[in-house]
Amino acid sequence: MSNSNGVRNGTEKNPYTSSPYTKIGERIGQLRKQAGLKQEELGRAVGVTTQAVSRWECGGAPDIELLPAIADTLHV
Repeated sequence: MSNSNGVRNGTEKNPYTSSPYTKIGERIGQLRKQAGLKQEELGRAVGVTTQAVSRWECGGAPDIELLPAIADTLHV
């Protein structure tokens, strides 16, 4: 929520903190670490940037078309 000046007052919820996207990103991060891969290595394996992998792990979600490649790379 914003005050009359358009300044946020800290009561809004981040849409990514409790969404399904957070869960999938957290799981990708857990599985990547278990596989002993760096974000760069996972990104290279599935054809995305390191920044994209970081975004997933911080609350975003990969494109649905990437899920099979991610699953194969992470052996799930």
